[in-house]
Amino acid sequence: MGNFSFDKAAMSEYINKLAKLGNAAPKAANKALYAATKIYADELRRQTAALPTQEGLAAKGSMIHVLSKKQKEALLQSIDIYPVKSKKAGMRTMSVGFVGYNSIQTQKYPKGQPNRMIAGSVNSGSSVREKTPFVRQTVKATKPQCIAAMKAAVDTDFNKIIK
Repeated sequence: MGNFSFDKAAMSEYINKLAKLGNAAPKAANKALYAATKIYADELRRQTAALPTQEGLAAKGSMIHVLSKKQKEALLQSIDIYPVKSKKAGMRTMSVGFVGYNSIQTQKYPKGQPNRMIAGSVNSGSSVREKTPFVRQTVKATKPQCIAAMKAAVDTDFNKIIK
């Protein structure tokens, strides 16, 4: 049979560090989420700015391929980062999306067209608009960077405590 022994002071110090790590986890998680969402929001702005614009109406029966300048400007100004109420306890969720309305008022949208609706119709297409999956391109382009930023943010906070 083997013997097991440990230094009480060293074990106590280790337990205290683990407790500090546990207390720091929520703050580190928030920093990590904001780091990732900032990267994603910046790329979403870049992808939105790259969408083509054109004034005028589409010919009857043809698909719309572009945004109006007003729609594009409204989309760029409406990109926002906001917390989302989580459906699972202990889970933090942040969202980057299009909020508010543009200035194009219609009978159906007297307050202006919802920016989220315009972004959705551009991204997924509609009965009159061809799809341009710019959100999917944003996710694909930023996923590795977001993961690295989250890891770096958590590691920085935890390394301060451990040392």
